[in-house]
Amino acid sequence: MGPGVDAAFARSVGRWLRAHPRRWRAARADEITAVLADLAPPGARRLDLRSGLGLLVAGWRTRWREHPPLLAYLGYVGLELRLDPRYRDWARDDIEGPWFVVRRWAVPFASITAIAWLRVLGGDDPPLDLVRWWTPVMLIGIAIWGGHWRARMVARQLVVQPGETVTPSGRIPGIVARPRIEARSWIAAARVVAVTVLALCVVTLALAPYRTSAVREGAELQITSTPMTAGARGLGLGLAVLGVLVGLAARRRAGARVRAWRPVGQPHRWVVPLGPAGRSRLAAAVGAGALLTPWAPGLATLLAGPVAALAAAALPVLAAAGRALDEGRTGVVAGIDLVRALRRQPDRADVPVDGYLPAADWLPAGTVVPLPGDPPPAARTPGTALDRRG
Repeated sequence: MGPGVDAAFARSVGRWLRAHPRRWRAARADEITAVLADLAPPGARRLDLRSGLGLLVAGWRTRWREHPPLLAYLGYVGLELRLDPRYRDWARDDIEGPWFVVRRWAVPFASITAIAWLRVLGGDDPPLDLVRWWTPVMLIGIAIWGGHWRARMVARQLVVQPGETVTPSGRIPGIVARPRIEARSWIAAARVVAVTVLALCVVTLALAPYRTSAVREGAELQITSTPMTAGARGLGLGLAVLGVLVGLAARRRAGARVRAWRPVGQPHRWVVPLGPAGRSRLAAAVGAGALLTPWAPGLATLLAGPVAALAAAALPVLAAAGRALDEGRTGVVAGIDLVRALRRQPDRADVPVDGYLPAADWLPAGTVVPLPGDPPPAARTPGTALDRRG
């Protein structure tokens, strides 16, 4: 956002610009916002409807123009076939988007559902249990393996091959600085998770009719479901209150530990915000936990009390850590620093990891990658991408 542009007006323009591809917005959003602010009436806090619809139509035209053909898209989604290099920019937007891993799971789900529903034509009952089991499995898979799927698709779709033209979205394998989540992003995400988990646990304790319990019959121990009593509900809610008290008692010590943290040098660390990909994985993990109540209500009720106590205790500690960061009297930079500081663990220097670098750091955009046997390309300016990102 340029100087002198009203923040509310910039947010209004930003909402309309979401129709454009992400990389287009990153390159031109500030310029477009400044131009529209100059053309708007004095004191305007909202983009007019006509201009907004113009941005919307132009954005969708851009997306349609850059989208791969239907057959190529179906091969990309269903079989992970490599797209033509001229769609590399579109593939990068898709891979880095928050809904990428959801689509990766939606394809096998749609295929299995279509096969299962064929039995309905023969008179069988609809496969509703498939949805009941598949949804939590999908969310757990997104939370655990989402990063692996993205890395695999980067290798398959974005890595430039010999004979291909280098584009801004092209990648080459390399050794990169290790990415770490920025501390403030980490705290904000942890707060959202703690509040959401605490609310889900309280609702479960208040409304669940049964809980899982162990009953001994002779020499055998049997797991069964028993009705929830007022005493059991009160015990679970009492644990949540106890968690709050523990967190309040520990917050001063937590703040002191964060302020006293002294990290070692981190030449091979790359501090990044959580980003859309991280938020989608985090939301999937919370969603999988939320589905535990309808999926296994007895087990969810049994775990609700202890989990609520942990979430309630975490909130004051996170608040104290956030205040220490705001004061600036700490060496904490990344979320892992915060964890180590709170646990009083010594810091360790990160080491470079395998990853992918922009191909334009190797060859200028528009250059054809040499084929095997061709002379090597001329060296670029000194300093590697690792040096610049570290």
